Amino acid sequence: MNKEDLIQLKIAVTLEQHVAVKLNSGQSMIGVPKWNANPDQVQIKSTEGAAWVLLHEIEHVTRIISMPV
Repeated sequence: MNKEDLIQLKIAVTLEQHVAVKLNSGQSMIGVPKWNANPDQVQIKSTEGAAWVLLHEIEHVTRIISMPV
């Protein structure tokens, strides 16, 4: 994960925003990130459940910002 993606992930955790995460394996997931006690992992909570992801496995992070209509 590059520095900009880490910044976006930190902002999303702080503001409890959804993220779209693309992993090095090509897999994608959407959910709300939360930090773990292990600084090398982040938890992504989605409608399918929660998954722990190692930071070095993340290729790209996109924050999803909800806008009121």
